[in-house]
Amino acid sequence: MTLRNRVSAAAAVGVLIVVATVSGVLYAVYAASVHSRADVTLVDAAQQASGVAQTIKQSAAGGNGSVPDLERPVTVGSVELQLFQGPVSVGQPTQFGPLSNQDVAVAEGAQPPYFATVDEGGHQFRVYTAAMPGGSDGGLVRASRAAGADDGTLRNAALLLAALTVGAAAVTYGAARLTAGRVL
Repeated sequence: MTLRNRVSAAAAVGVLIVVATVSGVLYAVYAASVHSRADVTLVDAAQQASGVAQTIKQSAAGGNGSVPDLERPVTVGSVELQLFQGPVSVGQPTQFGPLSNQDVAVAEGAQPPYFATVDEGGHQFRVYTAAMPGGSDGGLVRASRAAGADDGTLRNAALLLAALTVGAAAVTYGAARLTAGRVL
């Protein structure tokens, strides 16, 4: 290998290491940001639950007068809400299995709201369980979203960073080869 090639390869490897490290850090920060926004989205949707319940009741009253099924999941943006009018009880069926003692305690205000990752039918969901906002009747709201909803975005970011890393190394190799050809 000629001196020109060795200098070019050394420069390219050095840039590759630096850019790969920076890309890894950027990806980790971006992924954490995306995941934290997902939880905020669930909390925001759960806080709208009383308004959603009111809208469902009004639409049922304006229609044929039928009793609205509030426990049927409702989609709000990318989040699915399941509303439970109080009081709730242990064993009450839900989309993600029966309500537990912890769910009832959350509905009664004895425990704080919580996040969980639930496997349902081979699919992972991020679920936020909280007391029904604005109510003291022991109601409960569950906001859920596919846990992998942001996988495509993260995969695209990883591919972009990888392409930029390889591109930076290739450009550095070419520039170093040209420079070494003139200097050496």
